Amino acid sequence: MAVILVSAPHQYRGLSSDVKPTDGTIPIGSTITMDDTGQVSVWTGSAWIGQTPAVIDVTAAQALAVLAREAVATRQLTELMSEIEIADLDLDDAIT
Repeated sequence: MAVILVSAPHQYRGLSSDVKPTDGTIPIGSTITMDDTGQVSVWTGSAWIGQTPAVIDVTAAQALAVLAREAVATRQLTELMSEIEIADLDLDDAIT
């Protein structure tokens, strides 16, 4: 598995054996979570510093951004499920 960008521009995921990105495009405060170990690291602008989830200092703005992304994803999933239900009803009507 290679490191992948989960949410632009702040959350990355990968394995502890993966090479972490270090180019100049990573915003300070970005995080990377190692799926195999659960280790979370924060980008300082020059290095990834290991943290534990309980120690990461999350600002109110960061917390709101996460909640907003989750709300959008939930809304998109709800809309998709509704479309599937409508398509299923249309199919049932066509069969009977």
